[in-house]
Amino acid sequence: MLTKLDRDVTIRVSDGTQLCADIYRPAAEGKYPVIVTRTPYLKETERFVVRAHYFAESGYVYIIQDVRGCGKSEGSFYPFFNEAMDGYDTLTWAAKQNWSTGSVATIGASYGAWTQWLCAKLTHPNLVTMISEASPPDFFQCLPYQNGAFSLPLLSWLVQLDGYTDRGIHEIDWENVLRARPLNLLDRLCGRQIQAWQDWLEHDREDSYWGKIAFNRNMKQIKLPVFHISGWYDDVLVGTLINYSGMCDGRRARGGRYLQKLLIGPWPHRINTTSRFGLVDFGEQGIIDLFAIQREWFDYWLKGSSTAVLAGPPVRFYVMEANEWMDASEWPPSQTQRIKLYLRSLGAANTKWGKGRLDTRPPGSEAPDEYLYDPRNPVPFLTDPGWIQLGGPDDYSLIEDRDDVLVYSTEPLHQDVVIAGPITVNLFAASSAADTDFTAKLLDARPDGYVMRLNDGIIRARFRKSRVNPTAIVPNRVYKYQIDCWASSYVFRKRHCIRLEISSSAFPKFDPNLNSGHAIASDESTTTATQRVYHDAEHPSHVVLSVIGQLVKKIL
Repeated sequence: MLTKLDRDVTIRVSDGTQLCADIYRPAAEGKYPVIVTRTPYLKETERFVVRAHYFAESGYVYIIQDVRGCGKSEGSFYPFFNEAMDGYDTLTWAAKQNWSTGSVATIGASYGAWTQWLCAKLTHPNLVTMISEASPPDFFQCLPYQNGAFSLPLLSWLVQLDGYTDRGIHEIDWENVLRARPLNLLDRLCGRQIQAWQDWLEHDREDSYWGKIAFNRNMKQIKLPVFHISGWYDDVLVGTLINYSGMCDGRRARGGRYLQKLLIGPWPHRINTTSRFGLVDFGEQGIIDLFAIQREWFDYWLKGSSTAVLAGPPVRFYVMEANEWMDASEWPPSQTQRIKLYLRSLGAANTKWGKGRLDTRPPGSEAPDEYLYDPRNPVPFLTDPGWIQLGGPDDYSLIEDRDDVLVYSTEPLHQDVVIAGPITVNLFAASSAADTDFTAKLLDARPDGYVMRLNDGIIRARFRKSRVNPTAIVPNRVYKYQIDCWASSYVFRKRHCIRLEISSSAFPKFDPNLNSGHAIASDESTTTATQRVYHDAEHPSHVVLSVIGQLVKKIL
C-alpha cells in the first residue's frame, strides 16, 4: 500500500500552542484508524519514520508529533506537566479528521510511554488502546528519584533536550560535572539554566508537585486494553511491571474489553534492538518481529480483525542464558516458588576474597560485617556516559576488590537454577551517619571469573518507611531496609554461584549520599560513615528470589 506524507502539520491545543506533526497515511482515499506517537526526540528520527511507514502501509494513519518545546512545536519544553492535555487535544483533533474512523490508539517508548499514561488518565472517548514500551512508573519510584536516591544521568537528558532541538552532550566532562556539589549548580556547569532540574532537586520527596502528574494511582479509571513491553536490561523495567500489575488489578488478564498483555525480552532500554551486550550474547532468537506483533494488536482493537491477540497466555518473557521464550498466565509466574538466601559470614564479607556466603539455612549467632562508606570515593556503577542506557550484564569482578563492597555467594551450584520474578533484599543494617544509602546487586559469578550483573536497587535511609514523609535514622541503630532490585529471568548454570553485593553507592547512576541528612539540592557537607550489615538470628538479612523448578536447598 502506497503512503502519503503530510509534513509539519500544526495542531492547535487548548491554550493556543501550535504543536507540529508529520502524518503518514495510506495514499488511497478513505477513513482509517489512527495511531499517535508523541515524542521529544524529533519526529524525523529514523526509528519513528520506519515504524510510521510500516503502519501506514498496513492501513493506518500514523501521526508523529513533537511534544511542546521540542522539534518544530511551539512553547517551552518542561517535562511531563503539559503532556496530559496536549495529548488529549491531539487525540481529539485526530479523531475528527476526514481520513479518520474516529478510533485512535497510542504507541511509544520511554518518554513516549509517559505521554500515553499521562493522557490516558483523562479517559479520552476516542482512545481505544495503547502499546506502552519501556515505560517508567510514577515519578518517585524510578525517575528522577528511586526510593529517595536521585538519578544523576537525567542531567544529561535535560541538557540534550534543552531548547527546541536535540543537542549534543558529548563535549561535557560528565565524570567531573556529576561529582561536583552542590547539585543545584550542576546545570550551570553544563552551560545551562534548566528550571526542571532545579524543581526536581527542590521536590526531593513524593509531594504534591509529583502528585499532579502521578498516574499509577489512577489505573482503575484507565479502562483500556494495553500491551506492556520492556526488556530485562531496560533501566526503567520496574515501570512496565508496576503498570501491568496495576492494570490487571481487579480485572481479567485475558479476554474482555480490558485485556492486558506483557512482553519482556533480553533487551536494553531501546527494546528489541539487540540481545547482545559486549561479550554477553543472549541469542538471536531474542530479536523478534515486534512490528508484526504490534500490528496484530492494533488490527484486533482498531479494525476488529480476527488475530492471535486472544490466543495463549497474556504473559511472555525471555529466560536469559537458556535463551528461550516462556509463557505464563500471570506475573510473577504461578509456577515459581519464593526462596530465601540468607547472608552469612564470619564478620568478614568485604571484597570477593572475603568469607561472605549465601545459604538457605537461617543464621544463628554471627558478627556483623562492616565497611567505611566515603561519598568522595563512591562505588562505580558500570555504564556509558549519558542517559540512553544505564548498565547491562557488565562484569563487576574488579569492583569487588573494593573493601567497601560486601560480597555474599552461594557454593557452586550442583545443577542449573532458573529464576523468573521479583528480586527483593531484606537488609538489617546500621550507620554511624545521620542519613545514608544501602545498595544491593544480584549477580552471576561464573567459573571463568566474569561476575555478571542481573539487576540492582537502592534505598535512602530516611525514605525506608515512606516516600512522602521521610524520617531520620538514629546513628548506630539497626533498621530493616527493603531494597527492591526489580526482577529478572535467568538460568544460573551448574558450577556458577549466585552472588549478592551490598554497599552504599552506585555512581553515576545515583547521587552519592553525603551522609548529612540535609536536603540534597544545596548540600555540600560530606561525612564518612561506618556501615554495619547484620545477619544473625535476630536480624536475618536475606535476598528473596523466585525460582522455577527444584528447591534451591536441594541443589546448593
